[in-house]
Amino acid sequence: MRCTLVFLLALLGISPAFSQIDFGDGHDGPLVVSGEVFLAAARTALAAPASAGATQITVASSVGFAVGDEILIVTMFDPGGGGGTHEFRHLAGISGADLSLDTPLGHPYPLNPGQAHQVLEVPQFTDVTVESGGVLTVPAFGGMANPRGGVLALRCTGAFTVEEGGTVTVDGRGYIGGKGALYGTYYFPREMGEAGASPLGPNLQSRSANGGGGGSGRDYGGGGGAGHQWSGQPGTSSNFGVPGEAYGWPNLAVLNMGSGGGGGGAFSVHWPRRGGTGGMGGGVCALAASSVIIGGSVSCDANPGQDRVVYHDGSGSAGGGGSGGSLSLQAGDLVILSTGSVTSRGGSGGYYQGGDGSAGWVRIDYLNSVSGMTDPPAFVYHQLSSGEISEGAVWR
Repeated sequence: MRCTLVFLLALLGISPAFSQIDFGDGHDGPLVVSGEVFLAAARTALAAPASAGATQITVASSVGFAVGDEILIVTMFDPGGGGGTHEFRHLAGISGADLSLDTPLGHPYPLNPGQAHQVLEVPQFTDVTVESGGVLTVPAFGGMANPRGGVLALRCTGAFTVEEGGTVTVDGRGYIGGKGALYGTYYFPREMGEAGASPLGPNLQSRSANGGGGGSGRDYGGGGGAGHQWSGQPGTSSNFGVPGEAYGWPNLAVLNMGSGGGGGGAFSVHWPRRGGTGGMGGGVCALAASSVIIGGSVSCDANPGQDRVVYHDGSGSAGGGGSGGSLSLQAGDLVILSTGSVTSRGGSGGYYQGGDGSAGWVRIDYLNSVSGMTDPPAFVYHQLSSGEISEGAVWR
C-alpha cells in the first residue's frame, strides 16, 4: 500500500552503500524519450576472475565501451551468497577485451562454478525527459548463458523528468520464474516444475526455495512466491512450493534484482498437463540527477505468476509471483507528484494456488528536499553539506 511521507531519522547501524551523490559529467548530452526506448548502454559479462585491488578486468566484449566511460560491475549469480556485490568505476584505457580502471577494485569477482558478473556502461546525460507515452527501459536479464540486462543505471547533471503518462520501467526484467510442471502421459510419475532463479543461481527442479526464488509446486501444489524484502508466500494445497527467502539490505549495500516465482505443479491420469510459470522478478533501476520530477511512473515491479490452465478433465496449478527489484533515486531535489508513482512491488500468485511475491527495496538519497510517496516505503538518506550522510529510515 502507499503511505504518506513521514521523516524518521534513526541510526541503522549499517554503513550506507553510496557516498556523496554523483550526477556525472553529462558527456552524452540530453535524452528525450517519446516512444519505447531501450537505454543505449554497452553491456557485457566478466570473462576472467578479478581480485580486489585489481586495476584491470577482462570482459567478453569491449564493443561499445570508450575511455572515460563510467561502468557498473555487479555480481548476478553467486551460490556463495555474494549476489549484488557491485561498484562503479571509470575506464582509463581499453586494449582488446581488457578494460583498465581509474581506481582499484574494492571487491573480488571470482568466476567459480555458478558465478557470473555483469559489466555495463552508465550513461551520463545533461537532461532526461520521458514524455507522455514514452517508455525508457532495458533488455531483460538473460540468465547464466547471457548474464546481461535487467539493470538500468544513468546519471544526469540537470533535470530528470518523467511526465504524466511517461514510464521508466524494469518490470519483469529480473530473475526468471520457474517453469510449471509438465505431466506427460497416462501413469507418468507425478511431476514438479522449477524453482525461480535468484542471486544464488538459475532455475532448478525443486519444491524448496532457491534462495529468494520460490519453490515449485508438485501435483496439485501451487508455486511459491519469491522473496526479497521479506519472504514470499507459499503456494497452497498439498505439496505446495516453498516460498522464497528474504535477502538484501535497505541501504542497497547489495544491488539485487527480484527473484522468480516457483512454477506450479500438475497432475492428470489421462492427458498432459502443465502448471503455470512463475513470475519474473523486477530488475534494478539506479538513477542520479540534480533534480528529479516524477509525474509518471518509475518501477521495478515483478510479474505475477501464471494462472492455472484448465483442461476438460483437470488442470495444473498456478505459478508463484516474482519479487520486486532494487530501486535507487539520488537527487539534489526530488518531487514525486500526485500523478506519479515509484514502485518495487511483488507479483501476485497466479489464480488457483500460486503464492504472492515480496516487494523489493527502494532507497532515496537527497541533498536539499524530497516529497512524495513510494511503494514499498523507501529508506531515505539525507546527504549533508559536510559530505556526511544522516542515516535514517524514512517511511512514507
